[in-house]
This record gives sequence, C-alpha cells and structure tokens, in this order.
Amino acid sequence: MGLAYFLFSVLAQIPSADALPLGPQGAPGAAVSPAPVVDTGRRPRLAWLVDLGAESLRASPAAAGTSGRPIEVSVPGAAYIFTLGPDGSLQRQKRLAVDASAPYGVAFTDSGLALASKEGSIGLWTLSPRAELSLRWRRELGERASSVGWDGGDAVFVATWRNRLLGLGAADGRLLWAVDIGGRAEAPAIVEGGDVFVVTRAKAFLRIDAATGRVRWKVGLPDLAVHPPVLFGEKPRLALCGTGDGQLIAYDTATGRVHWSSALPGKLASAPFVGPESVAAVTAEGTVLAYSPSGQPRWTQPGSSEGPAALLLQSPGGVAPRLLAVSKVLVGLDLGTGTRLADYPKAAAEQLKRRFADAMLEGEKTYSEGEKQALMAQEAFDISGPLFGPARLFGPNVAFGTEDGWAYVFDAATLRPRGRYRAGQGSSGLPVLASGRVLAVAGEEIFGLDPSTGRVVWRRILGGDAGPVTGEGTLGVVAGGRVHALNPVDGVLQWSLRGRFRSVAPPAVGGDPKAAPWLVDDGEGSLRAVWPSGILGGEPLSAGGDLLPVRSASARSWVAATRQGSVFEVAWEPPPVGSRPSEGRLVKTWEKSLDERLTEIQVARGRMVVRSEAGYLVGLDEYGHESWRLHVSGEDRYEVIPQSAYLVIMGATDVRVHDWVSGEMKFQGKVESPALGADIRGKSLLWVDRSGGAHRADLLEGRLLESADLGEPLASATRAGSGFLVTTTAGELGLVDIGDGASSPPQGGGQAGVKRGEGQ
Repeated sequence: MGLAYFLFSVLAQIPSADALPLGPQGAPGAAVSPAPVVDTGRRPRLAWLVDLGAESLRASPAAAGTSGRPIEVSVPGAAYIFTLGPDGSLQRQKRLAVDASAPYGVAFTDSGLALASKEGSIGLWTLSPRAELSLRWRRELGERASSVGWDGGDAVFVATWRNRLLGLGAADGRLLWAVDIGGRAEAPAIVEGGDVFVVTRAKAFLRIDAATGRVRWKVGLPDLAVHPPVLFGEKPRLALCGTGDGQLIAYDTATGRVHWSSALPGKLASAPFVGPESVAAVTAEGTVLAYSPSGQPRWTQPGSSEGPAALLLQSPGGVAPRLLAVSKVLVGLDLGTGTRLADYPKAAAEQLKRRFADAMLEGEKTYSEGEKQALMAQEAFDISGPLFGPARLFGPNVAFGTEDGWAYVFDAATLRPRGRYRAGQGSSGLPVLASGRVLAVAGEEIFGLDPSTGRVVWRRILGGDAGPVTGEGTLGVVAGGRVHALNPVDGVLQWSLRGRFRSVAPPAVGGDPKAAPWLVDDGEGSLRAVWPSGILGGEPLSAGGDLLPVRSASARSWVAATRQGSVFEVAWEPPPVGSRPSEGRLVKTWEKSLDERLTEIQVARGRMVVRSEAGYLVGLDEYGHESWRLHVSGEDRYEVIPQSAYLVIMGATDVRVHDWVSGEMKFQGKVESPALGADIRGKSLLWVDRSGGAHRADLLEGRLLESADLGEPLASATRAGSGFLVTTTAGELGLVDIGDGASSPPQGGGQAGVKRGEGQ
C-alpha cells in the first residue's frame, strides 16, 4: 500500500489550555521531513466485519460436504468467496463489491478473479488454496465496465459503456491497448492463443489481435448478442454465437465466414454449449436442443429450464458425461440422448413424500406437518429468483447466484442442495454507537450489534429511505415518512408516528428525557415538538424554507438550517406553572441568513459548521455569528472533534487540522489515499482512508508513527468509542480497533484478525 502520507507541515501552536499542543511553532508552510515509521507493536486492525442481513442455511446432513476448494459466486452488487462447511453451510470468506448492472462484471478463475466496480475501476485479486484473497492491483478506468473477461492468463479484457474494449496486463493492470468496438459488449471477451473474440449489442462479432488490439475481422450478426461466443472444433476452428432472434451461428475463426447456422424455436436463454462431439442451446421457453458439431439436430428436451439459464458439462468418474441445465430449476440430461436423468426441486419433493409415506407404513416414524414443512424447506425449497451471471462447477459441486441475492451450492451428481446463502444488504448512511450498541441501517432494516464482536443482537424493519440514527437512551429514526423511537439495547419499538416526516432530533444527552420533547421536520415546511410518548405537542413552527436534517444542541434546544441559507436556533418554551408540559411552544431564539444555499450542518458544544453549495465551510458561534470561513472542494469531508476543539478537513490529497473557534489552520499533511474518518487523541492524529489504510501521526513532531493495511477498501468511516465504525465498498459494516493500549473495541476486545459475521 505504501506510506500513507509524504509530508507534514506544523503551522502554529494552539494557545488554549484545553486544546491539543501541536509542538514548536513554525512558519506557515514550513516543511517537516517525514520520519521513519515507528513500529509500536499496536497496529490498527479490523476487529470484525459483518454482512448485514445475510444468512447461511444448511442443507440436510446427508447432503453435507467438506470444505474443499473455495467456491466463487456472484449476485447483483457482490462477488463472494465461500468454503463449504462439514454441516453443509456456506462459510463466507470474502465479499467484494461488483457493478450490480453487469451480470458478467466478474471473471472467476482457479487462480483468482477480476471484477468491475460501479465507480469505474477494475481490480484483480489472487486466490490461495485456503480461500485467502489478496489484491494484486486496482485500476481506475474513468468509465464503467459492461463486462470483464479473464481466463487466468496474461491479460484481462474489459468492455466499457463507451463501446471500447481494453486489454490490461494481468500482472500490474497496465493498459496494453484500447479499441472502439462500435457497441456495448455485455458478454465477456473470450481469448484463445493470440486472438480475442467479442460480440456486441450493435449486432457485431469481432476477432481482435490479443497483443495489439488490432481488429482482424468484424462481421455482422442477424441480431444483438448478449452471451459470450464459444469456441470448438478443429480444422476449421469454429466460434458459436447465439443471437437475440433465436439463431445459432457457427463462424470460421480464421475468416469470419458462416460455417453453419440453425434457427432455434425461441430466444436464447444462455451462452451456447459445446462438449465432446455435441453442441447444445437452451431457449427462454425452457427447451434444450442438441446438435452435432456440423449443426445437424440430434435431440430436443422441453421443460428443462425456467428463465435465464446456464448449460454445464458434468463428467463424473465412471459415468457418461451429462448436461446440466441450471436455472430456477435444475435438470440433468444424458448428453447423447437427451434423456432426463435428474431434476430439482420436483424430484426432491417427491423423494421426501416417499420418505414420509415409507416411514409411516414401516412404523418407523410418523412425521408431523411441522416436521414435513421443515424438511421440505431444507431439502426441496424453490430457488429464489432468476439466474444471475454464470454458473460454475467446483469439483462435485455446482454453484450459482440469482437476481434475488441468493448463492446456491448443489451436489452436481444428485442435484440436491448442499448449502445456500442470502447476501446481506449494503450498509447505508453512517453507523453510530449508542447505549452499548452499534446501530446501522441496511435496506429497510435497522440492526443493533454487539460492539465487541459484531454479532447482531436485534434487527427491526423500519421502511424505505431510512434517515440517520440519532439519540442515546432512546433512538430516533425517520423511515418511510414515519418517526420511530426504539430502545437501542433490544430494539423494542417505543412508539411510531405516521406522517411525512423527514428528520428527527431527540434532546441532547444530559437532560431529563421525559421533561423535553423531540424536534421533527414534518415534511410540510414546519418544525414540530414530539413528546417521548409519541404525541405531537404545541403549534407548528414555520421553518421558512426546505429544511436540512435538524440537530440537537442542548436538552431543550436544537439548531436548524434551510437549503435557502437560513440558520436558526429552536428552543422549547415551557408552559405556565400548572399547565401540562405539552402545552409549551417552540420558539426561534436567533436566526442568521447567510445569503447562500446550504447543504449540511453540524453542531458540537454549542457551535456550528455549515456547508454551502458555493464550496465553503462556515463556522458560527452559539448566537449564529460567523467566526470563520474556509474554502473546500466538493469531495472534501470534515470531522468535528469536540473534545479537542478541532475541525479536521479530509481532502483528496491532504488532511488539515483547524482551530474550532478561529478556523485557523494548525496542521497539514499530504495523504496517498483520501481520508474518510479522522480523530485526535492526545498528540496523535488518527485516520482511515479509502484504500483501507489506518494511520497514526504525531502532531508534535509531524511524523508517521504507524500505518496498517486493513485489507478492505472502505466507503465511509465515523468515530466511535476508541476506534472507527466503517463500511466497506462491498457494503459490509466493520469496526477498526486503533490498538493504542487504551484503544480497543468498545465494551470488550475482538480477536486478532477479522471476525466475519453473517448478520444473523
């Protein structure tokens, strides 16, 4: 990963007694030579990592397998590396982010995988026999990829949304060549020897020189092609293509001329299949058709698939090869005759029914309805959703993923399930630590986790478009227009208020939670007070504009801002003595117009920072008076560190520390990867970055103390207790333990290395 930063500049001391001393005063911009990295023996580490909402379901013990080699499966948005446990469960080893719009956005090989992210990068990972992945390289393309082709050789071939095909060196990601192919290639390019073959949605089939990118020939197809071609035969060597109008066409790879073609009875449901002395295709209506290598029809088997499908050749020892059709149903066919040899789930359900009947007749056991349903759900369940991407054979197992986010592993010989895994939901927004729980939102659910282990203690469905989680003793969160109040310890719902609410702010910690209301944006241009019982109190207070999320300031006050540029404090004015508490009212105690549109507001220790669309951070004191103004770029992040009276600005190439009161810059350091979250402890600046690095710098001396690779690219980070809560680019939630002696996972320490959880 390299050093996290190259140069630090110490600009001035902070005079206040409670502020952090930054060492000897230097001239602005003075350079301090970087010191060697000191190994403190307490490196930051990723204590645990959780796939929120995921679950791994076991198959029958009779069908359980051994761990064996790693199993790779892709689902929309994620690529998984599994091992198969002795009990039949899929044990997740790694989850990587993949562009969800590209079914062929990941290329699996025995030595690793190459994959495309939705942000427009390509990464190549190598895989050890123990299912350990290591990133070899990552390259930014500047455009999204539509497919990735790699067979484990010297080059990776990437098709892009801008109708280009790129050749990248597998060793280092270096661009070898780029060529305009005139259309989007949603199917991966196929390489053989010195040639690359690719089909496009622009009804074209191309042969390209693998070394130079020069187009050797280009021929028109009768319709678009979304499945990769398949190579077969000798003298002539042929490339078999399937088109959207239901044609199967064999092209001479040397000349591009049509060798033979056949019209299918429907649209193609998968890439064509070629095996020993046989060619096959499956249609969208579920019919599998077999041909000779010269294109002569051999047999037809209807009802062999459902929806998108894949055809695989299974060659078990001592048994004739057979064809597997993988879709929402699984079917095994005799390759020579098309005879149906095995299927799922119909045959599995019938087998279970016979087991129930035989057990009862022989007096062994009478199964209850509950037991029957449980066994059906375990051994004869329906496959959820259409096939997504390719299916693959891993020794005796066949593995595939579906559009619904399920990964499946079946015994390829019996077509009976070994294990299945439901992919977790990507963590959205920033997780928080409150009342001894890590709280995170994923999809329509909120999760409460044990901060020491990452184990999910509770989960609750909230609704769509969930906002940030706020509060301490009681949590407040808006989802689906409703305000929900939950107990953070067990997730029990205290109350839920229907409406069009957009944000909520419980009173700040320190006051009597029963004596002050919550503040909510009612979604209709006003602020309302909500009492802990879930009852609206007082009259609406007009906001005068489109509100940003409201923020707590004290036990009885809040700060609000409108996108139009108004910032104001709201207080709860108690009613006269003898009246009910809910008969008080909301009032504005001060209001400031900044005459510029705003995008964000943060509050700490009575002071505020607002961000404007014009690219400024503006510091306001407790009365709304402007104290300072700093220019920031659109990608800059910032973190308020109240306990040290600092503001940390995290840019694309540097980290800057500013005085919270005056805005004066006290420290600047260059970074290799953009920082996502920062903290200041004593004389140390701590941060984690987008590449997955965790770092500590000495602010007194301007030198890097330690730098650790967490092994996971990160999407977001926030301070929590003695570490950072992070989300990965793959959507997982984790805890970074800073490891400075006093720093350990909140409320207990994790084990060395990474604990991986399924979010159950």
